[in-house]
Amino acid sequence: MLYEESADDPKMLTLAMHCQMAFPATGKVYDEAIKYAKSFPDVWFARRIDIVR
Repeated sequence: MLYEESADDPKMLTLAMHCQMAFPATGKVYDEAIKYAKSFPDVWFARRIDIVR
């Protein structure tokens, strides 16, 4: 949905993980989410410093 909405206005999704949440099941969910997002054209993965620059 966010990708579709970005056709009109830029959108940003922030994924963050706290060290107390870092266990294998959570990592798998993050991996799947990133793979899914990368399947769309023109999706930019950036660090915060990249956005500032």
